[in-house]
Amino acid sequence: MTLTSRLVLYTAHICPFAHRVEAALLQAGAKFEKVEIDLEKKPEWYPQINPASKVPALVIDKDNHQKDISKIPENGVSINESLVLLELVADLYPDAHLLPHGLVNAVNRAKVRLFIEAGGYFNSQYFAWLFRGESSTNILQAIDALQAHLPETGFLLGDNKPTIGDLAFAPFFVRFKDFAENAKEDVCDIAGARSVLETLKTEKYQKFNRYVTDLLDLPSVKSTTPSPELNVEKFTKKIKIMRESVA
Repeated sequence: MTLTSRLVLYTAHICPFAHRVEAALLQAGAKFEKVEIDLEKKPEWYPQINPASKVPALVIDKDNHQKDISKIPENGVSINESLVLLELVADLYPDAHLLPHGLVNAVNRAKVRLFIEAGGYFNSQYFAWLFRGESSTNILQAIDALQAHLPETGFLLGDNKPTIGDLAFAPFFVRFKDFAENAKEDVCDIAGARSVLETLKTEKYQKFNRYVTDLLDLPSVKSTTPSPELNVEKFTKKIKIMRESVA
């Protein structure tokens, strides 16, 4: 494919996995179209785009002439899974420095992938707190692990260029932060989560606090983040559905 190929991102504004990819495309300066998928009422045709019926999915139309969003073009391809798509975007747009290229940057690529692993642990603890009622203390432990990877200044690799590691983490932390600050206290352990946010303001977490403030202020992240009100509404509804399903 070439950079003249048509890119179509199938996404859902509330989904942190899709948020990762949209932010990366924007950070790379990519030209792409966006199709919003209603996760509560997915189109009947969507499994043709992604058989798993999940977002995100990125359709690449090599001939750049297929306008029907309900199917993959004859000379096109559909790729899914957010972390796979992040690496794809980094490969398509090397000048964006989302993932350092070349032998000289082998160690830096490893650092990015290790940070993604640490971010995955944060995500699992965030979801365990949100949906299973587990302790918010585990979220703080996950942040300890993330902070251990961070430089004193800049983003993950110590400069002002965010990597796919940074962009993989941002959508999950901002949703945790917004939910903790705005949700009603009877939804889950909101008091514990607010205590975590207060702890992050202490000197011990100065490096993380500086980092995440800069990260969430990136235009590619900020412009694609759902409002706190929408975040609370959608995830409160999902919590209720999940609890009713196991009652």
